[in-house]
Amino acid sequence: MNLTHCHIQVKDMPRARHFYEGVFEFFEDFVCDEDEVFLRNQAGFVLGMERVGSPESLPRWFHFGFDTGSEAKLREVFARVRAGGYAVKREIKDFVDTVNFYCEDPDGNQIEVYCKR
Repeated sequence: MNLTHCHIQVKDMPRARHFYEGVFEFFEDFVCDEDEVFLRNQAGFVLGMERVGSPESLPRWFHFGFDTGSEAKLREVFARVRAGGYAVKREIKDFVDTVNFYCEDPDGNQIEVYCKR
């Protein structure tokens, strides 16, 4: 079995879309209405977003991750995060077999961006 989708809460739908489409290359898959949008990436993963007035906070340890497949792509994504003014929670860190960094989306959801060597 494959994990195929995740559904998150967002406060500002246009801002959330701009983040996921611009930084992580998602594209529109399905729009229920202005309060519920589904984006898809090239790997077929679906990110559902529902607009709510006050999104509930997830536990501090919770995050979701993107495997960029290469260090060059990781650095490209890092540059887009920085250029967009989004929060970087941990700078690029070089481990022996992996490289990663952590950022937040506009609603404070933590994201790990990584690649294996």
